[in-house]
Amino acid sequence: MNTAPMLRLLLIRHGETDWSRERRFCGRSDPPLNERGIQQAEVLAERLRGENLAAGYTSPSRRSRQTADTLRVAAQLGVTFIERVELREQDFGEWEGRLPEEIARQAPALWSAWQSGQVPEPHGGELLAAVAERAQHWVSEVARSCAGGTVAAVAHGGVLQAMLCVLLGTPLRPLWPYRLAPGGVAEVWLYPLGAVLICLSKASPLET
Repeated sequence: MNTAPMLRLLLIRHGETDWSRERRFCGRSDPPLNERGIQQAEVLAERLRGENLAAGYTSPSRRSRQTADTLRVAAQLGVTFIERVELREQDFGEWEGRLPEEIARQAPALWSAWQSGQVPEPHGGELLAAVAERAQHWVSEVARSCAGGTVAAVAHGGVLQAMLCVLLGTPLRPLWPYRLAPGGVAEVWLYPLGAVLICLSKASPLET
């Protein structure tokens, strides 16, 4: 029996930034990797060395491009990471740059309603369903163009976790059922009948 997937996806969250360390909402803002984030990318590069990629893609954000550039050079992947807008992080609107506890303190009812899924877009930004839709569009396109190969995508926690929900048939919700830490990677195999989560891992011993 042939068990080879029709597509092998390596979904990589960019390394840490000061905003992700502080747990601030960070969508379309563009902070760079901090020192720890650079180290996480370097450690991940060692882990990915020798991967035979059919293609590599990255979000246009600086933090994703920095991570992708480190992987390309240090892991000697032999591909150029192509920027795709579908891999951008969710737009958090008025919540951009704010701390969760700050929002919960100032607007507790709205925060609770958002977490429970009753209010899908309290921040005036992008709907989670729209994030999932563009992520699915990217996956469908790559499954056609890179059939039988391995594809790496460097992007953000929100869009990658939305992608995991869509691929694995998990309902979308603000409290993610999968945790992809900065510098972490999810490996997913796609088959005609569905997707299989092979691993969901931390970046390195740097991640605690």
